[in-house]
Amino acid sequence: MNKSIVRLLAFVLSLLFFSNLHAQNAVSITASATVIEISEIELVTIKDMNVDEAFAENGILNISPVTDMNAGELLVMGRANAQMRITSPDQTVLVNTSGQGTLIFHYVLSGFWSDNKQASEILDAPDRILQFNEEGKYYLWVGGRVDINNAHPGNYEGEFVLEIEYI
Repeated sequence: MNKSIVRLLAFVLSLLFFSNLHAQNAVSITASATVIEISEIELVTIKDMNVDEAFAENGILNISPVTDMNAGELLVMGRANAQMRITSPDQTVLVNTSGQGTLIFHYVLSGFWSDNKQASEILDAPDRILQFNEEGKYYLWVGGRVDINNAHPGNYEGEFVLEIEYI
């Protein structure tokens, strides 16, 4: 069985956290995709993740990749009808590049072979076999739980690495 592993730096997470006396606190997460190993996989960011600190409960923001309109969306393009596995870290720590503070991000991914977030399924089993559609596309939505208890105003950055393995 010939396996090809492709590592993708799916997100260089950049988070801007600011507080203003005359405005609500807000958190904005943007993502950019970069392929680490050159292969026949392409990753496109369709929609950045956006969250509002006003929705935090006890310093925790929850973003469902299936139901929340603020979830990020990625398009993975590869071989038509090919089977694959996608693995990702459970969490990452985002560091304030302009001062003190950290954010802990616990990821939740959902995926589907067409651009239909409501039909997507949570990808929580590392041995789950997925399949590109007949056009060689597979859609991912990224959500999770963001702990902002140690956040200070500033820009936060971190990495989220996806590993895509052809089966």
